[in-house]
Amino acid sequence: MGLKSLIALGLLTIMPLASVAQDLTVHFTGDFFVPSCAVSIDDVDLGTYSVSDFTGVLMRTPAKVVTLKATNCSHVSVASVLFSGVADGTVSGGNNFKVTSVSGNISGVAVYLAKADGTKILPGAPSTALNWDSPVVNPSITILASFIQTTSTVTPGVGRVFVNAQFTYN
Repeated sequence: MGLKSLIALGLLTIMPLASVAQDLTVHFTGDFFVPSCAVSIDDVDLGTYSVSDFTGVLMRTPAKVVTLKATNCSHVSVASVLFSGVADGTVSGGNNFKVTSVSGNISGVAVYLAKADGTKILPGAPSTALNWDSPVVNPSITILASFIQTTSTVTPGVGRVFVNAQFTYN
């Protein structure tokens, strides 16, 4: 290699090479939503009983199935229900829902609620989260309701129990 070639090669290594640049545009998109459901529950008539049907403290009437229905749910994966109401003040009935007298002077009974598997629902205690596999569109929650005897004597009358079901989902 001659001196001219070496000089040309040296100049090439110290001279900047031409570079190419290209501008790119990136588009980022996203979808933000609020999960939604329409939830309903029907009033339940627990039946009519004679005071002689109640044979002792903690005796329960046959359970009625109560269904909390959710419709038109979108993007819901987990739901839970909190049942709240006035707790019965008796020693035996403290973890049940208080019956309020509408006529007569009903006493000695409360309302007992349980999950479908029989696990008792306490007033104000959140239920275990229910996992819904997406895309469940119309899920439901089944509970069982019955009267429970809370004192040794049941006084007749017509009663009513107010229970709030707070449905939380995400």
